[in-house]
Amino acid sequence: MCNTADEAKFQEVWKRTIWLAVEICKRYGFNPLDINQLNTHAWVSETWQETDHTDPDGYFQQHNKTWDNFVNDVKVLLVEGEVIKMLEQWQIDLGTKSVNELVQKGIIKNPEEQLNMLDQPILGWLYFTIINRIAK
Repeated sequence: MCNTADEAKFQEVWKRTIWLAVEICKRYGFNPLDINQLNTHAWVSETWQETDHTDPDGYFQQHNKTWDNFVNDVKVLLVEGEVIKMLEQWQIDLGTKSVNELVQKGIIKNPEEQLNMLDQPILGWLYFTIINRIAK
């Protein structure tokens, strides 16, 4: 998680981290309520005694959140299947432009397949950032 004192940025970090945790739970069949499958750095440090890290507990407290809040939000999103919009319109436009540039350069042969990534449960914003850099 990115560490920020800005509340608006924290809410975005929170939302995206929950989304990522849900995707990992889905992919590997993890149960977010099982501490052996979804846990904090602090838990790992306490359990294995190899580091003294306590994150993200203090960071969460700065924003009036707890690990239980995080796990509950992961559980709700995983169970209820709510959709968190990951791409803003400017990102979609940039991704579409980049895919089209790669088609013109002959790097991408099937643009429809690439543009369909918008509907897939992936880190679309990261995918299109990478596509944009390749296009440049």
